[in-house]
Amino acid sequence: MRGLKMRVVLTGAALLLTLGCQQTAGPGVSQGASAAGSLTLRLKQEGDAALAKGDYETAALKLRQAVNQEPADMSLRYALGTALSHLNRREDTAQEFTWVVAQGLPGSQEAQIARRWLVSAGYPVETPETVVAAATAEPAVVPDSYTPKNRVKGKMEWPGVTPPETMIPVHVTLAGEESGNREFTKTRRFRLGRVYEFWDVPAGTYQLVAKAGDTVLWEQQIAVEADKDTLLDLSAANSRVSPREFPGSRTFDE
Repeated sequence: MRGLKMRVVLTGAALLLTLGCQQTAGPGVSQGASAAGSLTLRLKQEGDAALAKGDYETAALKLRQAVNQEPADMSLRYALGTALSHLNRREDTAQEFTWVVAQGLPGSQEAQIARRWLVSAGYPVETPETVVAAATAEPAVVPDSYTPKNRVKGKMEWPGVTPPETMIPVHVTLAGEESGNREFTKTRRFRLGRVYEFWDVPAGTYQLVAKAGDTVLWEQQIAVEADKDTLLDLSAANSRVSPREFPGSRTFDE
């Protein structure tokens, strides 16, 4: 993806095929908008038509209304994410595509494209084996021949936050504080309610700062030992703010 506009790249024929014909669904997912009744079907048709014409504002509006009627329909979620990606609405796109990846069949075209967008845009993508997070200084996927070491990791939990229903991005910065590790400074983006992780962290003392928007939720000092993982769970118990000051229902733009 180039620049800030992370768009779903599809040929015209593939776009129409995916949005108009495919009804691949995971367990518990509706098999299509037609079962939702005439209103949902009409909204889907209007949204698909606007999407095909490049009228992404109208497409996003119609498809959002359709999703509100049928929130478990993967084809609607995928179409809405596609429209939002063309509008550079990254957080909204990530929310829809995260749902598609989590609920859809792993081999479906929708899930594959949604996963590629999330990884390219730097969003963490959960898999059954691990949590994958794209970052400029680290690979998006751990190669089979490589085992991460000296990890700093833990859960980020908050009252009222249950992914993927609640999508709150948190930027976590890990910065060295000693002469031997001062050059190690990394910032990665994760989701509140999930796992954060840094790899190959040199031994030494670090400052970890986690921010949601302009709110600093955590500021912790960490001592990392050589050849050893460091576990630090982040929760309301060790946060700088209380759940009353930072309600879990809040959402943020980039």
